[in-house]
Order: sequence, then structure tokens, then C-alpha cells
Amino acid sequence: MSFLSLILKNPFRNKSRAILAIIGIGIGIATIVALGSITAGLTKSIDETLHTGGADFSIIGKSDNSTENSFGTNTFSENWVSIINNVSGVKKSVGVYNDRVSIQNRRFFH
Repeated sequence: MSFLSLILKNPFRNKSRAILAIIGIGIGIATIVALGSITAGLTKSIDETLHTGGADFSIIGKSDNSTENSFGTNTFSENWVSIINNVSGVKKSVGVYNDRVSIQNRRFFH
């Protein structure tokens, strides 16, 4: 009996083991393909989220810590939007209001 004939006959001697091995290999390949697809989709989704509106950079005003909360207030005024719009190469700029709130002494937030 040659080695090649042994390789070809051996999987068919125990059919249940061969079927389980084939199913296991199929599940492994399907898992790798699925994880690759999920990773590619998440990468694309995060990239689209980060580049929504085509923003290249953000400008944040100086924080004023003299207020009673520890976060301070933003001193970035609305006329800066028109100033930035007049810079050569800028297609569009918009102002976005962003604020933070302290959650100390709140239930579920420790």
C-alpha cells in the first residue's frame, strides 16, 4: 500500500469523523470571513463618522475657569465663523455648540 493510497482511503474509513472535520473546517473558514467582513464594515463606518461633513480640523476657544463649575466656559465667539469663512481655501465653516455637564452625586454614575 502506497502512502498516496493511504491518504485517499483513510478519510472514508470513519465517515462520521470525516464529516465532523469537514464541518469544523467550514465553520472556521466562515468565521474568519465573517470577522474580516465585520472589521472592514466597522472601519468604513468609523471612517465615515470621523469625516462627516469633510471637516479637516476643529478650532476650540480658550476655556475660562473662573466660573463656579470646573469645566469653564468657551470664549469662542460667533464672528470667528465668518473670519474662518474668509480664509482662502476654506469652502465652508460652521459653529457647533458643545458643553459638558458634571454628573457628580447622580444615581448610576459613581
